[in-house]
Amino acid sequence: MISNNTVFLVVDDVKDMRAVISAQLRAFGSERIVTAMNGAEAMQILNTQPVDIVLCDWKMPVMSGLELFKAMRTDMKLASIPFVLITGLMPRDQAGEVAASGIGDLLVKPFTAAVLADRVEKALNSSPRSRTRHSPATPPAGVLEEARSTVLVVDDNPDSLKLLSYLLKDDYRVLLANSGAKALEICQSNTPPDLVLLDVMMPGMDGFEVARRMREHPTSLSIPVIFVTAMSGEAALYRGRELGAVDFIRKPISPDELQLRVRNFMRYVELHKQVQANYDDLLEVVRLRRLVEHHSQQDMMSPMATVLGLVRSLSTEETISILHREKLLMAEETALNVINMINRSTELFKIETERFKPDASRSISG
Repeated sequence: MISNNTVFLVVDDVKDMRAVISAQLRAFGSERIVTAMNGAEAMQILNTQPVDIVLCDWKMPVMSGLELFKAMRTDMKLASIPFVLITGLMPRDQAGEVAASGIGDLLVKPFTAAVLADRVEKALNSSPRSRTRHSPATPPAGVLEEARSTVLVVDDNPDSLKLLSYLLKDDYRVLLANSGAKALEICQSNTPPDLVLLDVMMPGMDGFEVARRMREHPTSLSIPVIFVTAMSGEAALYRGRELGAVDFIRKPISPDELQLRVRNFMRYVELHKQVQANYDDLLEVVRLRRLVEHHSQQDMMSPMATVLGLVRSLSTEETISILHREKLLMAEETALNVINMINRSTELFKIETERFKPDASRSISG
C-alpha cells in the first residue's frame, strides 16, 4: 500500500483538475499533497521541499509537463523522483517524443481514483529512490479491469431492470441497482462502471440527484450517464445536460435504439482504453530498446578494453619502428574515444533509469 507519508506534487494549470486529482489521492488515504499551476512553479516547490512523486499535466503555459520532466532529469537532486505525465489524446509524433524523453508512465484522462492509485504504486515501487521508503506494491481492491466494459442500470422498477439486463448482458458486464443510494455505492467503489443507465423518476433520490452526487465524488465524477426517462420537457433535458448527461433514452424503451446508443457510446469507452494501452505499449517498446542498447554497449566494452590493452602492449615494444609506434598511438586514441563514448552512454542510461551517481574520479586517460 502507498505510505501515508508519501508527498505528492500535483501540477496542472486548471484549478478544478488539481482539485479532482487531490481528491482522488485522498480517496486512497493520502493527505500530504502539494499543488502547482505550471512547471515553473513546480520547480520552485521541488527545490524548497521534499517530494516523493510528481503527477503532472502535459499541456500547460509557462512550462509544460514534458519541459518540467526534462528539467528535473538534468538536476541531480531531482532526477530520481518518480514522474507520471497526465494527458488527453496526443498526436502520434508527440507521443513518440514523450516516450523518447524517458518518461516512465503516461496516464490518459479521464481516470478513476483506483486507476490513479495503481499507477502511483507502480511508479513509486519502480523507483530506486522510493523502494526503501514504500512497502511492496499491493494493487488496491478492484483495480484490475474486467475484460468487458461494465454498464450499471439504475431503476426502481424490477421489470425495467430485468429488461435492460437482458438486452445488454450478451455484450457487457451488467450491474443492477434499484435505488439511488445503491447506484452511488457502486459508482464510488474501487470498481466503478464504464457507463450508467439512470432512471430519472425514482423514490427517495431521483436520477438528477444521483447524477449531481456522482459529479461531487472523485471516483464517479467522470462516469458518463445516459438518462432513461419518460420525461420529455425541455427543462428536464436541460437539467440532465447540465449534470453531464451524454444522452437520453425515452420510455417505453425501444430495444434496438437502446442497444445502438449504448454500443455507440461504448466505442468511445473502448477507444479510451485502447489509447491508454497504446501509450503503455509505446513506453515499454522504448524501455526495451534502451535496455538492449545498454547491454550492447556493455558487450562492446570488454572487447574494446582488450584491444586497448593489446595496442598499448605493442606500442611499448622496442623493436617496432617510429612509424608503427605512431600508428599504434592513433589506434590507442581511437579505442579510448570509443570506450569513453560507451561510458557516456552508460551514464546517460543510468540517468534515464534513475540510477546515476556522479563520480568525478572515473576517467580513462592515456
